[in-house]
Amino acid sequence: MRKLDHLADSSHPKIREIAFQLTESAESDEEKVKSLFYFVRDEIRFGFPSRLEDMKASEVVSEKVGVCNSKTTLFKALLDVAGIPSRIHYGAIDLHVFRGVIPGYMRWVLPKTANHSWLEISIDGGWKPMDSYIFDKPYFRGARKKLIEEGQHWGYGLACPDGACSCAFHFGNKGFVQMKAVLKDFGAWNDDIEFFGSGFYEPVDERFRSLYPKMAALVNKRIRQIRIESLKEEEASLPSTPYLDQLLLR
Repeated sequence: MRKLDHLADSSHPKIREIAFQLTESAESDEEKVKSLFYFVRDEIRFGFPSRLEDMKASEVVSEKVGVCNSKTTLFKALLDVAGIPSRIHYGAIDLHVFRGVIPGYMRWVLPKTANHSWLEISIDGGWKPMDSYIFDKPYFRGARKKLIEEGQHWGYGLACPDGACSCAFHFGNKGFVQMKAVLKDFGAWNDDIEFFGSGFYEPVDERFRSLYPKMAALVNKRIRQIRIESLKEEEASLPSTPYLDQLLLR
């Protein structure tokens, strides 16, 4: 793995261009946050990127796919450009939450937990957490439907033990999709380098790293299928549009 450095590269031209375009007409900080939220949620589809934990924000934009850590990095970089203070809250997530998309026969190579992150945003005089940008809406809708059909509260990346989870723009408990799967809380950090240099950070072991590309390909195939099924259901109830056709072809 290459040396970890500042991942939220807010000085990158592409990051600055996106942030300016999305926030230039916003009339309040909340409108800016909401506009950036929907970009990160839906334009960066949920899925496992080419590298698991050291993706720069500009690279996430190029790949257009991400998990919690990569999407959080991008969201923070965009907020930095918009002048809205944010910090990354780290913890350890139970990987059993990915039941249904990680093949059962591959679980023996997985650690029990993995580094996980979500964002806290300083707005209206306080730090407000959210993680509902992790899943794009079509995938969330499809995965949530599967959980309901199975009578389960965990799986496909979602953690809804009390039946409540949402991909909508919302701070706090109503806006969480994975928080109930967090087993350890490592606190909030203003800079990713601080966390990487702490005793809490646990690098991915080499065995898992070597198997990651194969696992990511299998998992992403399952994620795409769930998304396609969800979009087809939506398409069946709506007139055909170029936008939906384009999504189905992704």
